[in-house]
Amino acid sequence: MRFGSKLPPERIAWLAVVPAFTCLLYLTAHAVNVPYMDDMELVYTINDLQNDPATWWRILFRQQNDHRVLFSRLAAVVVYVLTGSLDFRVLIVLGFGSLILLFYSLSLVTRFGLPDCGGGG
Repeated sequence: MRFGSKLPPERIAWLAVVPAFTCLLYLTAHAVNVPYMDDMELVYTINDLQNDPATWWRILFRQQNDHRVLFSRLAAVVVYVLTGSLDFRVLIVLGFGSLILLFYSLSLVTRFGLPDCGGGG
């Protein structure tokens, strides 16, 4: 391979998969099931949904530290419904998976370019 030549897509995929898989192995081996910092809000969400399920919409969309964390709360509720407990290790792996999907979607945008929105120029 000459200097300056492009890598084939298969090698680029492996360059992305190997560190992601290594990080996933590290997370599953060393993650602990303990809430950290604002993860306690997820515990409060589950408790509030159990105490007053009629206001689920308000509970999922309530404000936390000047922002709304709908996707974190939805993930916590799904994990709780599927496993019967709020397992923060599963939430860590789900968060890592969402970062992988974000990286993949950004790579698609840069590969195919942004659509022309007719903004002029």
